[in-house]
Amino acid sequence: EESENLDHSKTQEIAEAWAGTRSEDWQQTVHTLATRYIEVGELLDFYDRLPQLMKHFDGKLHTTNDVVRAVIVPGSQLIQAMPQRQQFQQKPEQSSPTTSTSHLSPSSRTPIHSPTRANATIVGKAFADRLAEGRSQRHNSGSSRYKAEEPTHIYAQRLVTHDWRNLFSHLVAVVVADALGKDEYAPIARKLLSGSRGVRELQWQLEQSGKACIRYWICAFCVNQHTGICNSLASTSADPHSPESLRAKANVVDTVTGAPHQPCSCQQPKHSDGDLCEMNKFDDLMELLHQKVPELCQVVAIDRNFDLFSRVWCVAELVEAHRAKIRQNVCLLSKSALDANTGDLGLYLKLATISVANCRASRSEDRDRIVSRIEALWGIPEFDAQLQATIFGPRGLLGKELLGFDVIYAAARVALRVQVSFVCVCCFLLMWMR
Repeated sequence: EESENLDHSKTQEIAEAWAGTRSEDWQQTVHTLATRYIEVGELLDFYDRLPQLMKHFDGKLHTTNDVVRAVIVPGSQLIQAMPQRQQFQQKPEQSSPTTSTSHLSPSSRTPIHSPTRANATIVGKAFADRLAEGRSQRHNSGSSRYKAEEPTHIYAQRLVTHDWRNLFSHLVAVVVADALGKDEYAPIARKLLSGSRGVRELQWQLEQSGKACIRYWICAFCVNQHTGICNSLASTSADPHSPESLRAKANVVDTVTGAPHQPCSCQQPKHSDGDLCEMNKFDDLMELLHQKVPELCQVVAIDRNFDLFSRVWCVAELVEAHRAKIRQNVCLLSKSALDANTGDLGLYLKLATISVANCRASRSEDRDRIVSRIEALWGIPEFDAQLQATIFGPRGLLGKELLGFDVIYAAARVALRVQVSFVCVCCFLLMWMR
């Protein structure tokens, strides 16, 4: 109850002062991000074509990170003409032979056949921008699915919070399940794994229910990877055996073949921070979409192991949405994982003892930046309290999913206090023995 009724007046005041310092370039970048989206029908089309775009694609094994590296990044490259006098010192490398861009319309397909011309350079767009080009063409051709919309309707309607190490098939299943009003995605995932027949059945359900055009903001598609991480694969921590180092090593190779992912060879300027960076504006993006889209909803794609709650990007997005009273839809692989009758409190203890100070990100600089901002705006203890309210509170993600969750939550919090007290006692004894 204490966590649910935190006084946010000071936090809001600081946040508003922070927002007042935003430059025009910063605000334009936020607006650009907010107007990108992928429709759920388009996402299913993309998934159905993956076996052609990524010859060895395995829905049971390949992660979102794999698909971003093998398909989304090379599929959003384009050739840009440049003045003859401007020369590049390095010739761009050829794209990976296992990928293709044949799913794109002719006008938006990447012309990778001539990347070494002296008067051209390879740059890149967000994949969502490439989709928008094809969408515009279909609209101009009179396709009934793409009707003229009011300017206020160009924004994404739902934000998806997910972990890139989760299966890509599960990400797609979460989005489809959410569009169809379901809160479990295992049945959808099974249909996706059954092949094109299952995908077509899901497409039919979406069309019949009028849900095929719901607009989703998914970072893998809506952030221009060419301005950020396309040419860098991982950064490791000082400890090569730490969980984050092991995760980073897994991210640089294909999950199925073990072959290294190829860094992108584009010359798009990179922005890891600052006004033009697209990776440091999630809270501003949420605020803008909340203003423009009254029905805005955050879709929380919880993976099999609940690892989403260990990623600093994800927990920051969850708390920001909860604080702003943005509607949050949780989609679980199966609700059986939350069955209190199983007698397994491991999951509850894991969630109840989360601290943002222990959360991680693929890039250590991203993690440090997010935690520093949380410390400035909230303070770690207050943020952690709000995170607990976000997970377990009356408006929380899992509160309404659990029978008797308040008893379990109280038990978990007691366990946390006992754990902390035990550590303190051990430290005292060690000091006394010295």
